[in-house]
Amino acid sequence: DWMDEDTYARLPDTLKIREFKSRGHVLVTTLLNSKKYSRKDVAELYSRRWTIEVDLRFIKQSLGMDVLRCKTPEMVRKEIASYLIGYNLIRLLMVQAAHHRGVSIYSISFTGALQALNVFREKFLHAAKGIMMPLYELFLAAILSKKVGNRPGRVEPRVIKRRKTTKYPYMNKPRQEMREELLANTVPA
Repeated sequence: DWMDEDTYARLPDTLKIREFKSRGHVLVTTLLNSKKYSRKDVAELYSRRWTIEVDLRFIKQSLGMDVLRCKTPEMVRKEIASYLIGYNLIRLLMVQAAHHRGVSIYSISFTGALQALNVFREKFLHAAKGIMMPLYELFLAAILSKKVGNRPGRVEPRVIKRRKTTKYPYMNKPRQEMREELLANTVPA
């Protein structure tokens, strides 16, 4: 249902895959050239998948993209693009801070960098040209001060621990459909 016929027609009838075991996991990949992509390389990529999950969480939660506010598809695309631009700009600041001090980008806290940006934003807007570079150095140091602990092999369940308490049920149908049901079940006065 989600794919148009032209796209479906362009898909191959079969797909060649490579399968192997690594650290108790069966890994499946379309990277078929084992000389170019060793088991170790593919396993390393697999172990980095957690970084992707964390990055998506930062975009959704730390930047507030968990609920989109726009109504039209065009505006939703623009809203998502603006969040991604903001995320990439913060990551760029983290890369600059990491490069400045020779540390790994993965040792720096994204939330800490966002907090530092919020603290320094007004200072940058009102700073005289002569103090801009020393202020920027201080800003990079603030970003670097928020470290992430070493968490090798971290695995976390994808569940929500806390539920918002509300006396109302969740909206699980389109609003208009729910309105019509309410009107249909309402007894006229």
